[in-house]
Order: sequence, then C-alpha cells, then structure tokens
Amino acid sequence: MKKRFLILLLMLFTAAGVIACTPTTGEETTTPTSNITTETPTDLVIPEEAGIPTNLAITGKVLTWSAAGNATGYIVYVDGVEQTTVTTTTYDFTALTGDGLVFTVASVGAQGYEDSHQSASVAYVANPTQEVTDISAYITLNMPSFDLPTAAIEEMVRKGVILADFEADITAIMTFVGAIQTAEGDPDLIKTALETLIAALDNYEAYISAVITVLPAMMDPMIDSMEDQITALEADNLDGFYDNQIAAMNDQLDMIVNLQTALVTNSDQIVVALTNVVTYLIDFEAAIESTLFNTIVDMTSDGADPTPTEIVTLKDDIADLLLDNLPSAGDIGLLYQVVILLEAAVMETPSAPLLAYANEFGYSCVLNMEFVLELLKSFDVTFVNETIVIVESAWSDDKKAVENSIHVMLHVANFVDTHQTLITNMEAVFTEADKTIFFDETSALLNTIINNVLLSFGYVVGDTMGMGSIAVMMATMGTIFENLEYSSLSGMTAIMESQMEKIVDYLVTTDGRLLRLIGFSNGFEYDYELGYVNSYEGDEYTTITEWLEAEDDAKMAVIEEILLMLDSTIATLTDAETGAIIDFYATMLPLEMIISNFELDMTVLEMQSLLTGLTTVLKAQDQVGMLLINSLLDYIVSESVFDDLAAMQLEMRAYYVSEYGVDYYNNVEFIDDQYGTYYEVIFFSGLLDGFMGTTNLTALQAMITAGFTYMKTPAVLDASGLTIDAITAMETNINGMITQILDLTEIVKTYDFDTLTPDQIENIHLLMALFEDSEEEPYVE
Repeated sequence: MKKRFLILLLMLFTAAGVIACTPTTGEETTTPTSNITTETPTDLVIPEEAGIPTNLAITGKVLTWSAAGNATGYIVYVDGVEQTTVTTTTYDFTALTGDGLVFTVASVGAQGYEDSHQSASVAYVANPTQEVTDISAYITLNMPSFDLPTAAIEEMVRKGVILADFEADITAIMTFVGAIQTAEGDPDLIKTALETLIAALDNYEAYISAVITVLPAMMDPMIDSMEDQITALEADNLDGFYDNQIAAMNDQLDMIVNLQTALVTNSDQIVVALTNVVTYLIDFEAAIESTLFNTIVDMTSDGADPTPTEIVTLKDDIADLLLDNLPSAGDIGLLYQVVILLEAAVMETPSAPLLAYANEFGYSCVLNMEFVLELLKSFDVTFVNETIVIVESAWSDDKKAVENSIHVMLHVANFVDTHQTLITNMEAVFTEADKTIFFDETSALLNTIINNVLLSFGYVVGDTMGMGSIAVMMATMGTIFENLEYSSLSGMTAIMESQMEKIVDYLVTTDGRLLRLIGFSNGFEYDYELGYVNSYEGDEYTTITEWLEAEDDAKMAVIEEILLMLDSTIATLTDAETGAIIDFYATMLPLEMIISNFELDMTVLEMQSLLTGLTTVLKAQDQVGMLLINSLLDYIVSESVFDDLAAMQLEMRAYYVSEYGVDYYNNVEFIDDQYGTYYEVIFFSGLLDGFMGTTNLTALQAMITAGFTYMKTPAVLDASGLTIDAITAMETNINGMITQILDLTEIVKTYDFDTLTPDQIENIHLLMALFEDSEEEPYVE
C-alpha cells in the first residue's frame, strides 16, 4: 500500500546517511566538471580557477571591467556566446548592432590555472532612462499593489530587461499560475507549465541582481529601529543596569551594518553564485523525465503494493539522475566563497585564508555527494526484500529498529570495504597542512561567532530572564574552542575512528549480537494488562521471580558481550594513543571557569602548571593502567568467569526455590536472606584473589605511588592546603586497606557456601565493609 511504499523508499534514502556538505549550486558555464577518480589516490590534483572579472560597466559602446587575479586575458561573451578574447580590461563593441546586448567576461587562466566562470552581466540598452520610466509606468497602471523600488527597476534595465521583456515575463508568470491551477496535480501538465515558464524567463540574473541591489536599503528601517532601542536603553541605564544588553545590541547592530556593506561590496559574486544555483536547478529540472513523476504517482496511489524490483528501479533512477547532474566543484566553490565573504564581513574576521580553500571545499562536497549516492544505489532488491521482512514482521517496534539497524550496518560495512578508493580520495582533498590552516581559521571564526553572537545573546537573556548561566556556558564554549588545536583534535579523531572501525568490525563479525542483547535487556517492563513482560521479544512471565531472573540473565549477557568487545577495542590502545587522549582532554579543560566555580586561590598559570604535572603523571602510568585492563579481560576469558557466574546463579536460585518456593521474590522472608550475598562475596573473593597476582598488584601499587608522589609536589601542596604527613597517612591507609582486602579474599575464597560458621560470616562482613568503605558492624548470629 501507499504507506508501506513511502516507508521503504524513505528508509532507502535515509540509510545512505547525511551528505557531508550539500550546497545547491549552478552548472559551470566555461569549464566542464572534472571527475575526481584516480588509479592512485595520492595523485589527486585539484585545479584552481583564475579570478572572475568584476565591476562590468558600459560607457557609450565600450565595455570595461576590473582586472582579475591569475588571468592572462579575457574572454568576452555577448548574449552567452563567445565573441572575442582580449588582453586588456576593455572591449569596444561599436561594430555590434542591436539593443539589449548582454555582456559577460571570463578570465583566461595563467599557467596552472583554469579559465574562470563567467562574470555577472551588464547590458547595452540604447535609452535606459526611458526604459526605467516605461516599466515604472507599466507597473503603476497594471500592478498598482506591487511596490517595486526604482533602484530595482534600474538594475533590471542595467542587466538588459526592457519594457517588452518585462511585459512578456509578467505574462509568462500569469500563464504559469493559470496552468498550475488547471493541471489539478497532473505531473505531466505541471512539468509542461514549468518548462514553458523557464523558456520564457531567459534573463533571471536581472531579477536576482535587482533583489540583491535593494536588500541593503531594505535593512535601513531595521538599523534605525535598533539604534532607537539602544538610545532608549542608554537613557534609562541607571547604575549600569543595561550595560550588558546595550553591549549585546551594539554588537548585533554592527553585524547588520557589516552585512549591509558586504552585500554591496560583494554584489557581483553573490549574483554569479545565485545565478549558477538557478541555472543548475533549471538544468536539473530539464533532466527529469515526466515518466519519473508518473511512476512515483502510480506507485504511491492506492492499489497493489509495489514490488521490491519496482522500488529499487525507482530508487536507482533517482540516484542516477542525481549522479548524472551533480553540481560542479567550481560552482560549489563559488557559493562557498560568498558564504565566507559574508561571514567574514559580519564577524569582522579575515577571509583570505578560508577563501584559499574554496576549490578544495567544492571538490570535497562533490565527492561526499558521490559517495552517498553510490551508497544509495548499492541497496539492491535483496536488501529491500530483507527490509520488507523486517518491516512486515510481527516483531515489536523496538526489535524491528534493532534488526533494521543491524541490516543496514552489515550492508554499509560491506559497501565501505569495496569503495576504499573513493573514500581515500575524499580524505586526500585536504593535505594535513591544509587541514591545519583550515581548522585554525574556522576555529577562529567559530570562536568569534560564540563571542560576538552567542555570548551576547546569553547576556541579553541573562539580563532579561535571570538566566546568566547561559552566558557562562557560552563563555566556556569560547574558551574550549580557543584552546583547541588541530594536532590535538586530529590525533583524537584518528583514535576515535580507529576505535569505531574496531567496534563495527566486532559487531559485523558477531552479526550485531550486542545490539540484540541490549535491545532484549531493555525490554523488561510491567504491563498493566499483561503483567511482567519483555516488550522486545513479546515474552510474558508468570511470576515476578521468573521475570527478574530473566532480566538478571539478560544484563549479565550484555556485560559479558561488552567485555568481549572491549578486548578488541579499548584494550588495543597504544601508549601513544592513551597519551594523546590525555593531552586532548587536558587541552579542553576551561581553567578559568574551574578556578571561578571552585573559588580557588590561584592564577590560570598556576592551574596550568598543576594540570601539566597531572598529565605527566597520567601519561607515565597509562600503560600500567592498560596492563591491568588487558590482564583483567584476559583473566575473565581464560578462566571462563561468566560460565562460573552462571553456574553460581543457578545454584543460588535452586537454594531460594527450596527455601521459599518458586516465586521466592514474593516471600517476605527471602528479603532478609543473606545466603545470596555471602555466596557472591565468596565467589568474587576467588576471582579477585586469582586476578591480583604479583604482577597486577605491583602495577596497582605503582599507580598509587605515582599519584601520591604527585600530590606531595609543592604546587599541589600549596593548592590543596594539605601537608606531606597528611598525604603520607592517606597513602598508608589506602595501601593498608588493599592489603586487608587481599588478605581477607585469600581466606574467604576457601569458605563453603553451605557450612559457614559465625567467624567466617564475620570475615565476610568485614570484607564487605572494606569495599563499601563504611563502619558496618560485624555480623553476629
């Protein structure tokens, strides 16, 4: 049915993931799109364009423009057709005849540079003043409610729109509106009406430029209003009550004024970028066949369910359409440049370093889009059939979600394995040096946004709503981003990626067993009508005892599986990796906030010194800690600890049933029974005694010694107010407690569960008290 088809099609598209960057751009007009696929990924070469000519103007019959960077000449286009190539920044078109000639210019790239995109246009109109008057009169007569500023009309005429063109465009728009109403949803008629409109509007750049031209003036009332508000606040600002709010509003006002200036300064680039967006959308619409619309309508209408083959065919048609019509890297780069220029102007930050990476950003986006679309195409009929089985099964929604996640994960993992060249190319777009510069610049921009926008917002909200903590949070974020360095983030990212790959490998190898176990473990709940159930599997339990036993078993299975996964992930961390993790988190700590919140009597430099000393200690001991982790995991596996634990649970349950009946959790006497607790203490005493051999004990003591040695340094003593004697006493107590625990576990592990004496029970309680760090009274029978 319709609903099932929509769900399946949506699942296929969402399974492909989120495209890393998806700016919509236009089709390149002078240079064809390059395919970034190479036999050897490291040979990836990203071409760079010469600058685009700007400030085109016409005086008489002479076209002029501003020189562009990395250009050896200029190609002049008339009405979109290449006319000539010149080496100067002027072109005399006296020999050309006709009115409404539209000119654009592209740069000829110097060695190592490609030719640029075509510039924003300018048109030769014999009597532009008369055309502006005529269009204004036409609007007044035929469109009295349409208030079009004179500046917009002048810009339209400057781009070549004369009265006859404007009348034709208005007629085409009205015809389109009527055709859409008549179509009544028919995709063929709608497509025909849209294509007719597109064919009629051949100078959409003129209308885009007209909007960009009047936007700055439209911002004036907003600026005036903010200035009035600031003036009013300043007049009422007794004892500086509104200082933060005034400062925040001034910052916002500056940003709006800067944006207004940037729209004027960069109008040519904005118009070119937006025109390319429209060009791309028009070309993309032309590539869509009416049959595609009809197929979608037919398959989503009531009637027979679409077959998996039909679903996949439609999905592949859409993916192929998108792949065949990807925006060019150059056009994405142009849009990126506009965004960076506007951001830099608003935030008052340098734009040049980021603008240098427009090409790389464009190619990265194209590769990411290609990757996602190829992934989408990989979801074949077999995949859809298996998805249908999951969707239409009688399973619970939670189980369907888990099974579908595993289904997608296994498919994507296989896809990644078979598309390593594309992935490597994606990673090769930016060199490490590029990434460092790009990261530093974007971090600086982000920090400026936090300080100028979010922090100001936080102060305003704090002043007006009593939520000053928002400002504190924003300030903390700013500190974190300010301290963050690419080398630290890159190292951390590499570690996380490595760990994630190992997690995925483990999940794939085990067919997602951990996810199923977690899903089942989370399904235990009490249903008002059914009683004690597991909603994940739909299991019903006759007694609370049966339900709690099953829940305990499920939780134990999850813990066992997690430990097995950790053995192939966390346990593989190297000394360098653990050190990088410590450095990363040390870098991220907001020291000023810590000092303020804890009211510490020290400077930031002093706190940094303490932190440096602590990281040195941690990095010196990180492999000792990893030794203990690895040793513990190996011990659990080699000694079949979970098998023994399961056997212990069975024996305990048999005891409880014999003493209190099958539903022993409902017996009040069971609550006071200490048998299970003693059993567990004896069991885990054996495990701890077996694990804590000489090697592991030495490692643990070394970590303790290193920690207390650091605490005895002058800087820590000054900060903590403790004395060396006090710290030594703490160290002695901890070591003494560890010795006590190990001595007791060596004794307790030998006890027989069924023949415990009062003295043995007392030792068990002493051991429990040591672990709980309490003053629990010894048990007396």
